[in-house]
Amino acid sequence: MNDHLERTEGWKQFGFTILLSLPAIFCVVASAQFSNDSDYTRSALWFIFEGSQYLAIVCILVGAGICVVAFADEHTSRIAASLMAATVLVSVYLVWLGIHMYKSPWF
Repeated sequence: MNDHLERTEGWKQFGFTILLSLPAIFCVVASAQFSNDSDYTRSALWFIFEGSQYLAIVCILVGAGICVVAFADEHTSRIAASLMAATVLVSVYLVWLGIHMYKSPWF
């Protein structure tokens, strides 16, 4: 019997984690448009900024949970789990950048 376990799974989880990073990207793009005085409608852009900011925080928490499960699973590839963790860290940085690029007048 072969007791060696192949660590080949986790790539679908990595793809899902990439999808979870989209709200962080939207947050940065909306914040960049605000800070550059764009011609886009301010209320719609503000809604996208605020909505994606809060949704990105929830997605970061879900992504972090997926990463913990991936690292604990003995079938998940360590490369895929490491890329998931890197994606979550990049999402945290993008949300931080989006919040600090355009200072909210409410806080």
